[in-house]
Amino acid sequence: MPSPFLLIGCWMNFNDVVRYVILALSSAAIIAGILITIGMLVPTNIPSQFRIIVGILLMLYGGYRFSIVYFRRNMQRDHENHR
Repeated sequence: MPSPFLLIGCWMNFNDVVRYVILALSSAAIIAGILITIGMLVPTNIPSQFRIIVGILLMLYGGYRFSIVYFRRNMQRDHENHR
């Protein structure tokens, strides 16, 4: 039986794999930021103002990373189509 990595190589190149990993990790950062903001991932002795600030920053960072990777690929496709 062929290796799963060989099967991935048949229909996906390395750049696509890296792109999807970054999109998944940035989505996970957004979800973690939400969970931190509502208080599910932090101990009770952490001050609520600090928890909210860290949660919002993590959500913003995840959204920033997601949008940069997602829109960079779309801009490259548009640029190639106009040639």
